[in-house]
Amino acid sequence: MFDWLVGAASSALGGGLIGAIGSCFSSWMQLKAKKLEYDHEKDMAQIDIEMQQAELSSLEKRTTIEWEGKTEVAEVDALTASYKADRATYAKSDSKLAKYLFPLVDFFRGITRPGLTVYLCILVTIMFFKLQEVMGGIEGLDPARVTEIFSQVVNLVLFLAATSVTWWFGSRAKMPKVGK
Repeated sequence: MFDWLVGAASSALGGGLIGAIGSCFSSWMQLKAKKLEYDHEKDMAQIDIEMQQAELSSLEKRTTIEWEGKTEVAEVDALTASYKADRATYAKSDSKLAKYLFPLVDFFRGITRPGLTVYLCILVTIMFFKLQEVMGGIEGLDPARVTEIFSQVVNLVLFLAATSVTWWFGSRAKMPKVGK
């Protein structure tokens, strides 16, 4: 039997059969190598996409930080300009007319914002009491409507108070002199 196997393998038919099997095996190995190469390229493409996403995220964070920094610088510049405008005075003239009129200009320029703040707060308070008087008092209104009106007035007064306090006592604090 072994002789027959060796004889068949060494014949033309056996050689063709072994060659065909070898060709199929070789093709299968090439196909397997191509699939591994394709899988590798696919994995590399995925890694490249992830790297680009990470780079984009990093760029977005850097841009956000830079924008916030520029915004803060602009706010400080605006505040500095506001301080300079508050220190500006018209009363530094040598003419007789300027000695009497320009201090009044400085006074009105300086009292405008605090005067407007007080005026608006008083106006809101007066509006509340007039509204209460016109509507026949709180007792004559629907409790839900009273709550709504009260809530709106309280929110407005709190807004005005917070704005005034923040502007005058919070952000208007003296800045240290730079470079001296």
